Amino acid sequence: MAIRNTNHIYRKFLKKSERFPALSTKIVGTIWFFFGIFFWTVCWLGWNMLTPAEWSERNLVFHSA
Repeated sequence: MAIRNTNHIYRKFLKKSERFPALSTKIVGTIWFFFGIFFWTVCWLGWNMLTPAEWSERNLVFHSA
């Protein structure tokens, strides 16, 4: 008796509306997604911490505390 990967078998029967969520969860689980979120967070925090005070008055910060 051969061992079969049920994920590969079931993938053939997915509807189009079910393929997008399956693909998105596959992408979110990658290291590149983590690097992207990490880079975005570092840039966002850096922008908010290092922008000059006069920029804050003109609403050029993402979040004013």
